[in-house]
Amino acid sequence: MGGSYFVAAPRMTPEEQRRFNDLEAFKMREQQARGEVPTTFASDAYARSDADAARIAADNRRRADEARGRDAQRPAPGVRDNTAQNERIAEENRKAEAARKAEEVAKAEKLRKEKLAAEEAARKKEAERIANLPVEWKEGVVLCEPAKAPSRSATCHGPLQTTWGTLGEPSGKIALQQACGGDTPVRELGQAGGFLAFGCGWGIHPDKTSSDMGLRHEVSFIPGRGTFYCSRKQTTVCTSNTGR
Repeated sequence: MGGSYFVAAPRMTPEEQRRFNDLEAFKMREQQARGEVPTTFASDAYARSDADAARIAADNRRRADEARGRDAQRPAPGVRDNTAQNERIAEENRKAEAARKAEEVAKAEKLRKEKLAAEEAARKKEAERIANLPVEWKEGVVLCEPAKAPSRSATCHGPLQTTWGTLGEPSGKIALQQACGGDTPVRELGQAGGFLAFGCGWGIHPDKTSSDMGLRHEVSFIPGRGTFYCSRKQTTVCTSNTGR
């Protein structure tokens, strides 16, 4: 029967070992220059088929591509990688720009509100000025119907009330003052529409109607009737003779 036995390879001399190492190093440098993953002659012995060789070659190309990608991302020798610093500066710039825009919006809104407030204040001031402008207040008038015989008492219609008295006598004076509603001297104005007219010496509010003033609708004009000037907002009687 046949047998098998192992024969050890002869040991290389130092010179042979040096040349072998030089060949291995040369092969690895050639593979690196082609972008391949370095291998040795011994590792190549494992590529027993074309399929294995193709797979190994594909792996080598992939690893070489990955290595080139990593090298491309690395800064050049002597150049500092400022990526993180640049990103931080860009973020700070974005925040500063956002703050600037927000400040501009806030300022514009403040100016808008101030403008509206100023316009509203001016509108109110103008409305107040117009409301306080003096307007015409016609003089309060008493119209007395002549006495009918045999009575000597006349009926007097005034802005405050209707009274009765004998004109030209103390009772008539009292009746006129009561019809005017005060102690102001009453003055004669003459005749108007068949009535004897007397002025009270103060103005009637312009919003008052003729019935509120004690006037009769059939009287359209009263000679000598005075005009006074006060604000429409005033609620008391008007005694001012000064116009606008």
